[in-house]
Amino acid sequence: SYDRNDIINRHLFSDKFLLDFFWIKELPSLKILLAYHKLAELLRTCVYQPILAGSAISHAESKDGVVNPLTMDLFARKIQRDDVGDNISEKNRTLNELTCIYWAWKNYDKIGNPAFFGFGHYRRFFIFDDSLPLPNKTWLPNGSTYCFSNMQEALPYINEEYCFKLLKDYDCLVTKMYDDIYTSKKKTTMKLSYVLHGQGELDPELYDLMEKLVLSKYPDYREEVDFFKTSSRHYFCNMFVFPKILFFKY
Repeated sequence: SYDRNDIINRHLFSDKFLLDFFWIKELPSLKILLAYHKLAELLRTCVYQPILAGSAISHAESKDGVVNPLTMDLFARKIQRDDVGDNISEKNRTLNELTCIYWAWKNYDKIGNPAFFGFGHYRRFFIFDDSLPLPNKTWLPNGSTYCFSNMQEALPYINEEYCFKLLKDYDCLVTKMYDDIYTSKKKTTMKLSYVLHGQGELDPELYDLMEKLVLSKYPDYREEVDFFKTSSRHYFCNMFVFPKILFFKY
């Protein structure tokens, strides 16, 4: 595991502590992009690489309001942008972190052409070492998304070395399935959840259109589409670790 002495650079930025972690050790051929859409604590190692989601429209208002343009530009200089090369960065407000995943797919050489590729968020990481005692607090009831008080507390759990041990036994890694019945307290489905969580802003017909488009291109997915529509279970956050060949197929 990494020793705290491996942390060799810290600095302040825009009245917030943004910690850059540069690890002396190097692991083989794995990159995990971490999507940032606003100023937050930075995690950067030889494996974890932060990327600014929606770089092309970073001055525009988001769900978190508007950030000072100069401050955002300074922040963007510190991390990878998703608006260079082949990109769809300007669609970030409607496609969320998928703009970063698209960027990685189309600009794979810019992240070193790794044998394995993963994706996470600035505040959501995989717990690779689950032998450690887990926090008592979870994000959702009966869930497996655990809450840590700060990055320092979380670091031992997200140690990338343990990722390779898991990949020896599995084709890929994703978040654990969650059942929305624990939050709704009654029977629900993913389609119903989509409509209700939209709070009147999401058109139910868009769900039907999405389903139609998927099946027109990939009819073999009928079983999965039907399961997703009628089930209350799903996987969170577009998080994964794939071998390169599976990532490109995905």
